[in-house]
Amino acid sequence: MIINVLQQIKMSENKEFLIKIYEKLTDNVKQLEDVRFKLLAIVPSVTAVGIKELYGVKTESNVKVLFAALGIVITSAIFIYELRNRQILKALNNRKNVMESSLGELPENFLKELDSKGFIKHGVAMNLIYISSIVSWAFFLL
Repeated sequence: MIINVLQQIKMSENKEFLIKIYEKLTDNVKQLEDVRFKLLAIVPSVTAVGIKELYGVKTESNVKVLFAALGIVITSAIFIYELRNRQILKALNNRKNVMESSLGELPENFLKELDSKGFIKHGVAMNLIYISSIVSWAFFLL
């Protein structure tokens, strides 16, 4: 009887610890997704403004090529950051799923990702946005 009580106390402490870790994982996911969608809003906007300015300004072609190359490099770097962010989010969500199954129902469970069909996926849409920004900058290198 005493052993059962001690085991329950230990399991209760362990569960509280796991819930704290779960909450931290949830916070990390929220922060990464926040950064992800802010960048998703900024990149095409900056690309559109930059291209509009390059297209309308009468300067030497060398200057336009330099700015276009800089736009390509920066957009590509942000895209690579996004790809890495996806890997981290996937790992965090996998860890959360394991914890959810071991802890049972938690009060603020995120819904598990729904299966998407075909090309209707966040990643595909984000790829299109980043790639179209890179191609738009590349137009000035021609």
